Amino acid sequence: MDDLLREFLMESSENLAELDVELVQFEQNPNDKGLLGNIFRLVHTVKGTCGFLGLARLESVAHASENVLGRIRDGELEVTPDAISLILESIDAIKDIMAALEKTEAEPEGDDKDLIARLNELAYGNDASAEGEEESGEGKTASGSDGSLYDRLGGEDAINAAVNLFYDKVLDDHHLQHFFENADMDRLRSMQKSFMTMAFGGPEEYSGADLGTAHEHFVAKGLDDTHFDAVAGHLRATLQELEVPEDLIVDVLTVVEKTRKDILGIADATEEAVTTEKVTVQEVAEEAVKVDGASESQSDTSSQPSI
Repeated sequence: MDDLLREFLMESSENLAELDVELVQFEQNPNDKGLLGNIFRLVHTVKGTCGFLGLARLESVAHASENVLGRIRDGELEVTPDAISLILESIDAIKDIMAALEKTEAEPEGDDKDLIARLNELAYGNDASAEGEEESGEGKTASGSDGSLYDRLGGEDAINAAVNLFYDKVLDDHHLQHFFENADMDRLRSMQKSFMTMAFGGPEEYSGADLGTAHEHFVAKGLDDTHFDAVAGHLRATLQELEVPEDLIVDVLTVVEKTRKDILGIADATEEAVTTEKVTVQEVAEEAVKVDGASESQSDTSSQPSI
């Protein structure tokens, strides 16, 4: 078993044992903010390492559960019996996936779409649904339909939902957080939405800097292929969480892969084909990421979204 996976499973096993006790108390005292904060941190700890290890299924379930817990903790959602039941259901799913990981060293097959959709609906309401239900094309369209990648993904609503979830994942990754110190995240999200819209064939309203110029300060801080792969992994997990068909995910990652050499400033980089294989972080990434975490002032180049 990989050392990083073994360490993750050992730590998570201890966290889940503690979580069992916390959940019993939570059912009896659902308005205990301290207790809720503990549960949130335990789920956050499990989720935080998943992107690095390429555990897309576990990350998606944990992230959706964390969103609900976070909004309840912040007073944005009411604690109801249905909410408690859904949280408990998500924790059970996390424990099941973890148990299988310990036995086989791989995520088990399974479909968490319904659970994740219900968690996202509880956390965000209608804004969480990137696909939509209308046949008019306002939501997610069939993967085989005609039109641009932007239209096939679901247009503006889909891009907005994807960018919001995507940055939640990136900012929770301690291997990537330091790149965004002092960044105006509202502006960055807005610019990313405009860039993705243009890159995927939608209305061309993006007016930011070119990729190379915009990412020079990131490269100076140590941005490399490892980080690029990690970001791509978070994007894949985001699209899976939003139930985007696999063929569209591959199309999206193909577009993203084409930006690698420009973002990293590698003029002679050879573009590699993106397959349906899961995009994961290299196992040596933890040792490779030794970038100074000290705050550095952000220049105007942050107007280009960092992908």
